[in-house]
Amino acid sequence: MVQHDSSTLNPVVFSSERLLFTPATPDSNAIPTIFAFPNQYNVGITSLGYQIVWASLALRPDLMVSRFFTDYHEPLPRQPELLGYSISWELDYVNILAGLEFLEIPLYSAQRDSSHPLVFGGGPVLTANPEPFADFFDVILLGDGEILLDNFIDA
Repeated sequence: MVQHDSSTLNPVVFSSERLLFTPATPDSNAIPTIFAFPNQYNVGITSLGYQIVWASLALRPDLMVSRFFTDYHEPLPRQPELLGYSISWELDYVNILAGLEFLEIPLYSAQRDSSHPLVFGGGPVLTANPEPFADFFDVILLGDGEILLDNFIDA
């Protein structure tokens, strides 16, 4: 497990990326959102599922999306309204909990209130077997994120 700390803010990693799309400029009332991958940047950035979902979110002007990995993150909103995880490997489970702790979000969804972000998750691990993760997510999206996300965000 990789530990999060304040040194993980690394804008150089993100500014050196060559994107194949142009993220939308967030509206003035855009929803502050964190999209997380529960592993290191070099693992998450090679995940096609993560890339597709991140692009889907980043193309929406009604969202201000910051990316969060176990070793690096973009500048994070002070009070995010949404926190999403893309989960591709069962052994990253512990990193989800570490990420919630780092972000000072209660681990169990039952312990959260309206002052906390809505925590949602998706990906092949959750689609195959969501039950072991059910207590930690407010919403679990089963199926293709690029199909489900727009309706979920708009709801």
